[in-house]
Amino acid sequence: MSNKTENNEYNLKLKETNKLLNSIFESIQDGISVLNKDLTVRFVNKTIERWHADDMPIIGEKCYEIYHNRDKPCDNCPTLRP
Repeated sequence: MSNKTENNEYNLKLKETNKLLNSIFESIQDGISVLNKDLTVRFVNKTIERWHADDMPIIGEKCYEIYHNRDKPCDNCPTLRP
């Protein structure tokens, strides 16, 4: 099998996986945010977008700024717990 064929198959599988994950995230009625280690919002579902419509865009912003109107991480941030 050629590298081009392998790359095409890989890309197709990757797109299918992304589609599946997106459909799962969007079917959940709770708000979901995926954060980087530095608390930057990487992904949100439609529920979060609806709850924070006035704060858009959320992606690329710090969670504590968007969700809590703070200039530093929350004292008891569950993401920063060891």
